[in-house]
Amino acid sequence: RIRGGAAAQVAGVPASKFDAASAPPPPDYASRDAWSALPGASTDKPADCFYIHPTAYFGDQWNASYDDAAAAAQVDQLHVGVQAAAFDESCRIFAPRYRQMTYAGFGSADVASARCAADLAYSDVKAAFTSFLETIGSRPFILASHSQGSLHATRLLLDALDGTPAASRCVAAYLIGMGIPTATADALQSFAPSTTPSQPHALVSWNLRSAATGSDARNYLRLVNGSIGFWTPGGWVDGGGPLLQTSPLTWASHHTGPPAEPPAEYLGIAVPVYEPGFLPMQLFAGDGILESKLQRIVCKKRITLTATTTPHEVVVGGLSPKLAELDMGQGEGDLHVLDYTLFFYNVRKNVAERVAAFDGRSRL
Repeated sequence: RIRGGAAAQVAGVPASKFDAASAPPPPDYASRDAWSALPGASTDKPADCFYIHPTAYFGDQWNASYDDAAAAAQVDQLHVGVQAAAFDESCRIFAPRYRQMTYAGFGSADVASARCAADLAYSDVKAAFTSFLETIGSRPFILASHSQGSLHATRLLLDALDGTPAASRCVAAYLIGMGIPTATADALQSFAPSTTPSQPHALVSWNLRSAATGSDARNYLRLVNGSIGFWTPGGWVDGGGPLLQTSPLTWASHHTGPPAEPPAEYLGIAVPVYEPGFLPMQLFAGDGILESKLQRIVCKKRITLTATTTPHEVVVGGLSPKLAELDMGQGEGDLHVLDYTLFFYNVRKNVAERVAAFDGRSRL
């Protein structure tokens, strides 16, 4: 049994316990096929971005093959095509494919197997990150992720980046849509929760919920009730305690105190246009995206959104009534699917600001 609104209705559930011997073979990150996005040799952008995609596999095995056709199409057209595009004006994008854990793992009663499946997925992400660092040399970079990708990115930050020489070149880490316990965020040596828009080595995270639901900590409860838990310096732990929540308008984090600056102008929603036409919510009706191709991303600013941080999530006001109460796969009012697109242009502007400030400091 799994939870999660409409998404749970189409997700396959593994019939047996995790077995490493039956896992699909690992990707070879020396091969182009192991990457959804891999730039050429040009260094015309000031920084690089290592982006870890969210769950795109709803099958009944604990881990997808890294080259599963349906999952790869979703990653390319929805996740890398839209979410990672928030970083592509300032950064070259490196986006690995990996043996992602199935969606059902996040709400499975077999937590031990789910954590083993997540461990396997993380082993690929870590190998890809090692390849990424070797490729970019001394260039500055951003770590970015969403949902399952942020679970692995948090672990990568703790186990392979924090306190290393490479951390000095990390402009910021945007680990969105999963949840980072504030105790974990505060324990980092090389990074600190974001407090200002241009802070170097900032850690940014949020979980969006519609203000119209009137239910405090809705996303938080989805994350901690019967879920896989969180990765911490001590390893896997069950949910508990406040999570790092950063405003995409002030870039201050809730638990670090009042923002130093007033909210920035809201810059609009990113609306992806596909041919043939496709809406991301169709995935939760069991429809794939194999035939649809991303044509462009359109900025729409018919509304002005607000963002209020709480100890567990960021509450979004100003949404249209239809969008505010829509079930986009995780339950009514849960904006998980739109964690990037609702504030896409504010993220893009902030990335440019942080990269420019970082570059300025490096030249001093």
